[in-house]
Amino acid sequence: MTQKPIAFNLIKIKGSTDWKLLLFLVLFLDVKLAVKVVALAAIYLLNFNFKFGFRLKGSRLPLFYPLIIVLAVIGYLLNGRYTNLNYNLVFITGIGFWLVSILAIHQIKLTVERNTVAVINQTTVIFFIINTAVSLLNIGAIIVHTHALNPFTYRGEYQKYFISTGDFIKGLTFDSSITNSVINAFGVVYFLTRKNFLMTLVCMAVLLLTASNFINLLVIALRGSCLFLKATAIRKALSLFAGVLVVFMAKISPQNNDYALNTIKTALYKKPVISPWLVDNTIRITLRPDSTLTPEEKKEKIATLYLDSLYKAHTPKIVTNTLPAGVVTTPTGKIILPKPNLNLPGYQWLRSTPKEQTQLHDFVTAHERELPVSKPIHGAPPRENYGDETDLKFF
Repeated sequence: MTQKPIAFNLIKIKGSTDWKLLLFLVLFLDVKLAVKVVALAAIYLLNFNFKFGFRLKGSRLPLFYPLIIVLAVIGYLLNGRYTNLNYNLVFITGIGFWLVSILAIHQIKLTVERNTVAVINQTTVIFFIINTAVSLLNIGAIIVHTHALNPFTYRGEYQKYFISTGDFIKGLTFDSSITNSVINAFGVVYFLTRKNFLMTLVCMAVLLLTASNFINLLVIALRGSCLFLKATAIRKALSLFAGVLVVFMAKISPQNNDYALNTIKTALYKKPVISPWLVDNTIRITLRPDSTLTPEEKKEKIATLYLDSLYKAHTPKIVTNTLPAGVVTTPTGKIILPKPNLNLPGYQWLRSTPKEQTQLHDFVTAHERELPVSKPIHGAPPRENYGDETDLKFF
């Protein structure tokens, strides 16, 4: 009995989903440019249509895209940097990005024109389900790797995850976690308007996992704007999100709470939070406790510890037993070369003629006739007639 409803639901989902649109969204939203190109090529092979419909009045697509290209061309002509290869490459690349945007929005518009609202909604639901599944795989891989049920409090591996755990929840786009949080924020708004509260909660959960304080605050601000609306269900859903967010920042990731407060203080007072630790240049930042560090100093400490660990792991140790006696080395085996004494006469500039040079000068002066090459006399032949350069001993 249960197999028939399941099979019926699968058939219904298959028939009410635009799989070409879903494939295009999955590929085109990938962070890699090569995958975006493949997505465009595939969708245009399946939906071959280049009727963009740009018009001055009643344009099918927004005129922003062609106008921005025209503006870029005008700027290129006015700058006159036609012989600069790098500038030409940047200009062509920029125009290419805008053309890609036109091709993408054209296919989205075609999908909206050809499909019903139910089909587009079902396709959107499946897209967010796939994105949620990938996001859960991201957090699951972190849990398996760290052996910590809550990676947001895991301080191992020089705090690789900890407060930055949300940065690894990249979702279906494999881009930064900010992209994933923005997509799910749009999902929250979309499913709220569609009164699909189950998918709203799913998007809220992924949004919390990304731990994007700014996006979360924007959603909370949306809750404040709903006070002027009569949509009671929307207000309740956003109030629920606000409550879950408070619990998440208090229990799951408390360090994000401190980070958000420090960010707000810095933005409001226009100055960073000063560390209560008395600055002492003789104490390394890695030896100072975290409670005495500012957020920026904590990042510096984590980076320093990480770089120190890499140096120790990849720097071969020198066996000191094979070195001659008296050679000084560091704990890692690096030989410390003795520094020369710059106070010795050999490193100083003498203001008087040394005794040995004075005796030699007096001897040459006393025997000028016997030593004509050493000290030329008046009326003597030019210097080159006395012989090779090797025969010139003095002056």
